[in-house]
Amino acid sequence: MKPAWLEAIFGEKFFVSCSIHESARKNEKNICCLDCCTSICPHCVTSHRLHRLLQIRRYVYHDVVRLEDLEKLIDCSNVQAYTINRGKVVFLRKRPQNRQFKGSGNYCTSCDRCLQEPFIHCSLGCKLEKNTLQTKWRWETLALKLMVRRDILVEVLENKLRKRKKQMHFCCSRCPIKVVEFVEYGSLANHNTYYSHFGKD
Repeated sequence: MKPAWLEAIFGEKFFVSCSIHESARKNEKNICCLDCCTSICPHCVTSHRLHRLLQIRRYVYHDVVRLEDLEKLIDCSNVQAYTINRGKVVFLRKRPQNRQFKGSGNYCTSCDRCLQEPFIHCSLGCKLEKNTLQTKWRWETLALKLMVRRDILVEVLENKLRKRKKQMHFCCSRCPIKVVEFVEYGSLANHNTYYSHFGKD
């Protein structure tokens, strides 16, 4: 499950006018408050001065974050960084791939974008998507294994129960009831009959 601040980074809209500071200049929301999980503009910073803030930047109509800022919050390994204005940035979301042809080299595990070695994700979003699919696959595999084990256990118990019933039936068939007659002492006319199990008369 993603932390709330990470959901905010992907869910909030950035580079739109701030409704609180509509009349102010440079009121675009380009900061994410990680504690409030919301997007804010530079004029809102004073209200969030004690909070953790992450600046969102714009490059060719895509949201990017400086690698050194993002690495403090989440593992960015295997995500390709790009050098922009002498600083390395990471794209937040996947970008549409123009070419469908695949040559040699590394490709993004999510969107097939061509990458430099040894990177396998073109954006943070692609890495999270891949990790989510892997986690889902692990849980589904575990659930399947548990179901198989449960079915095997039920089958074993049913087999044991059937064997026990057969053994009980065989035992009862080997122990027939026999009739034993005896004559009371002093009276030949009156005699009683009682039943006993074989071996107990």
